[in-house]
Amino acid sequence: MSSATELSPDAINKRVKIARLITLHAYGALLAFYGIFNYLSETGDMRWWLIQSVPLLIFIPGLKGHHYKTYSWLCFVTLIYFTALVPLVMSDAASGWHWLQLVLVVILFNSAMMTSRWRQRQMINEQET
Repeated sequence: MSSATELSPDAINKRVKIARLITLHAYGALLAFYGIFNYLSETGDMRWWLIQSVPLLIFIPGLKGHHYKTYSWLCFVTLIYFTALVPLVMSDAASGWHWLQLVLVVILFNSAMMTSRWRQRQMINEQET
């Protein structure tokens, strides 16, 4: 990074805090969406909820520990959700629920990506001091 674009440690800490908060809210909202949708939907059931939720639930320990690699892996998993949702959203049978789910996945991906990046920078700053 050039010195012209270098952020101060305080700026990095603030960005990490905000990005992590957005990530956790989007993560929780997506899990809540799957739970509520499968509970209320006529086609939803517990097996479908498990298929949708377990890939996300495995990240809980890493998110609690605030490990940057967890955020990076969460990005990879959200790409699977994204690739499954885009054809649904573009189909004739698309509903507002599909769009909501896609928006949550995009927010989760972007915030997790930035949290991972800024958390790495934060750790470098902590090692330098």
